[in-house]
Amino acid sequence: KEPATFWRMFFMTTLIMSIVGLKFVS
Repeated sequence: KEPATFWRMFFMTTLIMSIVGLKFVS
């Protein structure tokens, strides 16, 4: 099986956390 789904979920989670973090800091 290809762990493409796992990496996609990991990337999306990191991206969302970054956006939420920036909004929280602002």
